Amino acid sequence: MHFLPSKPLPMRGRKMLKIADYLSEGTARTLLMPLCCCGTASRLNPEGGIYDARAAEVLRQVDYDFTRLRRAGIEYTMLCCLLREWHLDKLVRAFVAGHPEGTIVNLGCGLSTAAFRQQLGACRWYDLDVPEVIRVRQMLLPPEGGQQLVACSLLDPAWMEAVTFVPEAGALFLAAGVFYYFSEAQLRPLVLGMARHFPGGRLWFDAVSRRGLKIANLFVRLAGFRQASMRFAVDDPAELARWSPLLRVQGSSYYVDAPRQRLGLVTRLHVDIGERLGMVKNMTVDFAGRQGISAPAA
Repeated sequence: MHFLPSKPLPMRGRKMLKIADYLSEGTARTLLMPLCCCGTASRLNPEGGIYDARAAEVLRQVDYDFTRLRRAGIEYTMLCCLLREWHLDKLVRAFVAGHPEGTIVNLGCGLSTAAFRQQLGACRWYDLDVPEVIRVRQMLLPPEGGQQLVACSLLDPAWMEAVTFVPEAGALFLAAGVFYYFSEAQLRPLVLGMARHFPGGRLWFDAVSRRGLKIANLFVRLAGFRQASMRFAVDDPAELARWSPLLRVQGSSYYVDAPRQRLGLVTRLHVDIGERLGMVKNMTVDFAGRQGISAPAA
């Protein structure tokens, strides 16, 4: 585990970066899915708030055949990806407003442009991912301001020691589109370790139900990521609450703020069915504080 300097690595005269030369097949390459959604203008963007020029610029620098991904990207799957970024942005804005000197950690950041979409002020922002992904990120999205890159697997507890944490200032941990690819046996010690190390902190992630997991895996395969298998699902937030008394868990609708009036008929049906079945959820986990320190409000 190590930090990387803010200075970007040279890109050979700004030639396009061939992803296959840097990222192994499998989970690492799935970072292209949210990047493609955020960098592609779409009528599905909630209030037009997610499409951003930074992601579009990165897309132009990436040498990768997006054909299969775009063919697999039916309206519903694209909407889910965009809503994830929409929820994340709202959560970060609320946290920064209430915790102007807090700590934010983007777990499994991939090529997320979230840090560049925010006014962070004095907040510390850490983008965390495995070394091969961070190397690519350093070339395409070098950190600015108070941002720092941390090259480490999120399953390696060493990253927790590298994060500056002041309990009174609060901490927010984001895992957008990440936990799907791990098993419960891997995630349980991670979450409990975070609860002990960051009392009063808050973790946000998105999760699918067990029914939704099958559909999500089908999309991943259709998009060409056959070696990336999703394994983690949550039917009821109470399942996670039973992991430890240190955890306060809530689940909420994923489809809040979905621009339904702009959706096609088939997509609206997908959203309605998904909402009734609770196929996708926003999950919030508050870590019990020590010495009266409470979890930060979202």
